[in-house]
Amino acid sequence: MGLASSALSQATQDLLEISIFGETRGAAPRDNPQKALADPEIQRLMLDVAAQPRDAPLIESALRGKPLTATDLARLGLLVKEGGFYVLGFPLFTTTDLALLRSVSERFGRELRHGTSRDAQNSRPSSTAIRCAMSIASRLPFC
Repeated sequence: MGLASSALSQATQDLLEISIFGETRGAAPRDNPQKALADPEIQRLMLDVAAQPRDAPLIESALRGKPLTATDLARLGLLVKEGGFYVLGFPLFTTTDLALLRSVSERFGRELRHGTSRDAQNSRPSSTAIRCAMSIASRLPFC
């Protein structure tokens, strides 16, 4: 089980659009990452941690009054402890990241389908396609 990706959502009240693959363990938030992330305050915490690693006291303070602890979020794969700080435990793509991915994949997808982006002599992706993919990967969080 794991989180495939999440994206900032402009169209809904939720801050995150969540996509989970694999099995989940139960219906309670402490057993199910999707249920935990259904809480907008938990979503805000994930965005905060994505922006900057946070220490345990800050995480616990943000979770005060919630049925979850930092340990629960780590067990669910939402947070990972590195040194004395928690970092995001799953890929998070902003709407800007997703728009960039769509733009490039549409362009190069069309070119690859028509054979215009391939090196004619050896049938490999062109150096332009490779440079573009590397450039995108370097800009995305969690790559």
